Amino acid sequence: MSRFCLMLTITNECNLKCRYCYESSKNKLRMQLDTAKRIISERIEKHDQEELEIDFHGGEPFMNFQLIKDLCEWCWQNYPTRILRFFTTTNGTMLSVGIKNWLTENKKRFAVALSLDGTPDMNHLNRGVRLSEEAIRFFSEMWPEQPVKMTISNETLPYFSDGVKYI
Repeated sequence: MSRFCLMLTITNECNLKCRYCYESSKNKLRMQLDTAKRIISERIEKHDQEELEIDFHGGEPFMNFQLIKDLCEWCWQNYPTRILRFFTTTNGTMLSVGIKNWLTENKKRFAVALSLDGTPDMNHLNRGVRLSEEAIRFFSEMWPEQPVKMTISNETLPYFSDGVKYI
């Protein structure tokens, strides 16, 4: 089966200030829906892959959740016979009731990986935030096959094994 992965950087915005972040241009720029539609349409029309994976990248992708939602729904409506897989990685902090409901309704068509830097204390050291147990449980129950992405910093290295055990 022919497969192609398309990564769309849909925002440079992020709500965290991770100590190890390499992104130097955190700004308010966001991809517009028309741009995303054009990119996907061109990809589908010019190439005959049986499967297309669209990976939403950022910053924090859920800071542009409306684009994710609108684009996925547009694709499902306009390309109903194509195998389209949608994916993103999130820091988990932007989970509103609306986002949770949409993700729950579309969990077979949209996958999410959680980026969590180990224990709550490790996550706080690296990112300045402790992710709630409720948010962690939501991701692990929705997509149990998705790995958790953990970044280690100099400050959290001494707690590496605790972080792995926690995750």
